[in-house]
Order: sequence, then structure tokens, then C-alpha cells
Amino acid sequence: MRSHLSLPLLLVCGLGLWGCGGESDGPFTRRVFGERSVVAGQEVETWETQDLNGRVIEVGYSMTKELVDNPPAGMGTGPSGAFAVLRFPTATRSQTFFEHFELHWNTMGHEPPFYMKPHWDLHYYGVPVDEVWNALPPDPGNPHPDQIPPGYLYPGAEALVPEMGVHAVPFRDLEPGFDFEHTLIFGYYGDQTTFVEPMITKEFLEQGEGYVIDVPQPARLGRATRFPTRFTARYIRSARKWEFVYSHFVSMN
Repeated sequence: MRSHLSLPLLLVCGLGLWGCGGESDGPFTRRVFGERSVVAGQEVETWETQDLNGRVIEVGYSMTKELVDNPPAGMGTGPSGAFAVLRFPTATRSQTFFEHFELHWNTMGHEPPFYMKPHWDLHYYGVPVDEVWNALPPDPGNPHPDQIPPGYLYPGAEALVPEMGVHAVPFRDLEPGFDFEHTLIFGYYGDQTTFVEPMITKEFLEQGEGYVIDVPQPARLGRATRFPTRFTARYIRSARKWEFVYSHFVSMN
């Protein structure tokens, strides 16, 4: 497992050996990489940022601008056609909600109609991939109402997408005139919260401008862990790379 350390800018950034940044209790951070894969000839990977105490403060997925501009054809071999299935580093899996990542590309978008634009589905799962493969009808139940974040519509167990789950969508996406650029979906199977999914259009990413949003917080998660309160999509121009990052974790049950 690869990693690198970051120290303060004034200390040693000028040496070219260290970088800086990250939410932390102290000045030191370390990036630890998870799994890598290749999609349409381009590398994709998962990673985490730790503080000096080994606490995970960021959980991320990266892909190149070339992949954004030239998405894969057909379907992948992962659950529901995922093109990449990548575990997060060990500390992420033990300290936070997140277990693995799955990448989906939708050439023409998908239902409901307001999502019918070419876009990426970035599934950050909180359950192992075996459970995603087995997320099949009939859905064994419904999450507790307190697991649905404020401002979200849970459509019911009959709306299950096989090898994914039931998608709860923001009410704002249902409003007349909604123009889909990016959104955040919560996913469920049975009584479990199973994923949190940014969906981002190809057109938006091609502009090269990132964004930051607060992650809606349900009253309960269904298990004791740390859950993010912020999501950031950031474009690293010097590297021609996108990073999609959850951060600002809080304890939940």
C-alpha cells in the first residue's frame, strides 16, 4: 500500500519531497492509497488522508481528465455494470462508513427523466462488494425513517435497482426547472444505509470547475461509525486529474 507524508509549506514543501494540506488536529498529514484499476486506458484509484495520529480525515477517489473526456464504452464487469470496484485503504474501512468504491458511466443518463444526461455515478459503499452483488429483489425491508436525511424522498423497496439498492433523491431534484449538473444520492438495501453517491454530468466536469457541498445528515445511520459532513469535487489542473473527496467526519450511530 503506497503512502506519502505532508509537512507544512514553510518547513519543507520547497524541497519537492512533501506536500501540505488537509483537515487535521496538527500540521502533519499522510495520504495512503487503496486499490487501483485501469478504465478505458486511464488509471483510477482510491485513497485516504490521515492526520499524524492515524485518524482518517479524507476519503477519496481520483480519475484523470482524459477519462472524463473519453468515457468507456459498453458495460463493466462489476455489480450493475460497474467499470471499477476498488476497496478503500484499511484505516478507512475500520474508522469510517466507507468500505469500497464503484464507478458507473451512463452514456445517455438514466431514469428518472431529470437525470437523462450523460453522467458519472460515483458509488461510495459502506458494505462489502459481495453484499452489493446480492442486493436483489425482493428487497427484504425498509430503512428506519430516521435513516432518510431531511429533504430526501425514499421511493420504497419496490424501487430497488438490482446490484445497487434503493436510491433516495433530494426533493429539490423533483422540482420543475431542475437542471441536473450534480447531485447526491443516498442508497439503501433492507434496513441498511449502503451507499452515498455523487452523480455528476460529463458536461459539468468538462468545465474544470469543482464544487463543495454539505452532506445531509440523517438522524441515525444504523451503525456506529464516522460519517462525512462534506463532499468536495476538485480539479488538479497541474496533474489533469479529478479528486472526489469526503471529509469532516463525525461520529454517528
